[in-house]
Amino acid sequence: IGGTWHKNTYPGVSCDTPAPAYSIQGVPANWSGERPSGGEIRQYLEDTATTHGLMKHIRFNTDVEQAVWDENAKAWKVATLEKTKKRSEVGEFRSVISAVGQLNVPKVPPYEGLSAFRGEVFHTAEWDHGVSLKGKRVGMVGAGPSALQVAPFIAEEAKELVLIQRSVPYVVSHLYEKWSEEKQELHRKDPSKLEDIRAAQFAEMEEMYPAMFLGEANTLMAEEIKTSMRAALPPSLHAQAIPDYPVATKRMGFSPKVFTPEGVESNVYFETLKRPNVDLLRGSVVRVEPDGVRVATKMEEKDQFLDLDVLIMATGFHSTKFVHPMQVVGARGESLDEAWNGVPRGFYGMMMPHFPNFYMVYGPGTNLGQNTVLYNIESS
Repeated sequence: IGGTWHKNTYPGVSCDTPAPAYSIQGVPANWSGERPSGGEIRQYLEDTATTHGLMKHIRFNTDVEQAVWDENAKAWKVATLEKTKKRSEVGEFRSVISAVGQLNVPKVPPYEGLSAFRGEVFHTAEWDHGVSLKGKRVGMVGAGPSALQVAPFIAEEAKELVLIQRSVPYVVSHLYEKWSEEKQELHRKDPSKLEDIRAAQFAEMEEMYPAMFLGEANTLMAEEIKTSMRAALPPSLHAQAIPDYPVATKRMGFSPKVFTPEGVESNVYFETLKRPNVDLLRGSVVRVEPDGVRVATKMEEKDQFLDLDVLIMATGFHSTKFVHPMQVVGARGESLDEAWNGVPRGFYGMMMPHFPNFYMVYGPGTNLGQNTVLYNIESS
């Protein structure tokens, strides 16, 4: 249970969206604060499944390998594999609903020489807790939320951390409130308080909608964020850390707000970038070599070689392969991937022609740039 919150266990894993807004409507949780850990979110989902009697309907450790529409039977033939006993089975169903999510299948770029690297390599979604980073030279590729969340923890332990980012993110400092025992008790006694907070947070985030499109609002938001980034970061990091593309064209980053000893507003990620054992390289991996990686940076004409002990991939997920790795074959005998032909789409993100009684929750076009995706999932 838990999807991406079951998959991701890296240090510092959490959700950028404040917890009340990330809750299921009508199913409040006694959150410890606005930014609970991934483990706390997973526990919420497990508790929800238990409370509502869902556990008895779930077949665990089972992969859906294929769903094929049988025109004669007017039904879906669904092939599954129970992974513990390696037992295959085919079931017949009138309808199939895909609720597999988008952030559960790690994407690792096919870098030249990756298999020859002598050190440890793993993806943030497959964090190897058996690998100690103490005293190690660590390189991390990627600039998404996972990278921003885990970097402070790596920097505390590693001898050296090099962040390799092809495109640096807009990073917003957000004040996530931690709730006292008294406030948590208030929420337990009156869950409507959390529903009110949820509605208020949704409305506040929805105000960003006009800035999701190129235009005046977008330009103003970009300048506001970059101004705050320049104020929080030393001039030596401006060229490396401040983005040069329109905001909202890539996923923004959020980091807990803190204040420097001088009283300047900053955040946990920016303070990590200032550490003497942390370096930010704005560039791309050219290839991986046995003792490190070679990076082409925007600041240097020649490739730069990084001597590393550990290489961590914060390179995201196969987020546009909406039913990956299942194969779904419709009434015309073509798979969903073939029907999409590289452009995933669907009626309200939920249905496709010639795939009868096949529905998608969190399908193509249902992601939100300004608000919680749970709203669209619930609307489905």
